[in-house]
Amino acid sequence: MKILKTICVILSYVLIAAHFLRAGNIPLALGLALFPVVLFIRHRFSEWLIRAGLIFSLLVWLKTLFRLWKIYQIHHLPFTKPAFILGAVILFTFLALVLTVVVSKKNVQT
Repeated sequence: MKILKTICVILSYVLIAAHFLRAGNIPLALGLALFPVVLFIRHRFSEWLIRAGLIFSLLVWLKTLFRLWKIYQIHHLPFTKPAFILGAVILFTFLALVLTVVVSKKNVQT
């Protein structure tokens, strides 16, 4: 379960870093790409940092989804494909967030 959590968190951060890299924000993209290193710090605060970053990512993805929806609607373009892609990214990021909570609770109980 820990390995699955680590992989999901790293991929979620790489996805959001790619999003900001495409937007031209190189420092933020680099910081987000390197942020999963915090996973390997054995401190309770590091878990909170990871979760906060994933929540930030979810908010960015939702904002992007609604902005794209407006653009596609204005230009009368079909929005099905981008909605499925961004929906999958949002669900994957949410899965990473849930896994950080579940794995942390398991570690506290044992």
